[in-house]
Amino acid sequence: MPTRIDFDRCDGCGSCYKYCPRDVYGWDREKKKPTISYPAECTECGTCELECHMLCIDVYLTYRRYNQPKFLDKSISP
Repeated sequence: MPTRIDFDRCDGCGSCYKYCPRDVYGWDREKKKPTISYPAECTECGTCELECHMLCIDVYLTYRRYNQPKFLDKSISP
């Protein structure tokens, strides 16, 4: 799961829920805090992390996704 919430620091402002472009977050009405309802929908864009004024959201980038070359051209040598 690329997104993690520190619920001890979260004040329930709802910014992550409101601004997530992929609707990854749900809302727990009893606790008045966000939930990660659809983690597979997360594209790791970081919008939730940037909008969180309490700095309680961390978006962990998937190593495989961002650190592998898109193609390998063996004809090009360094």
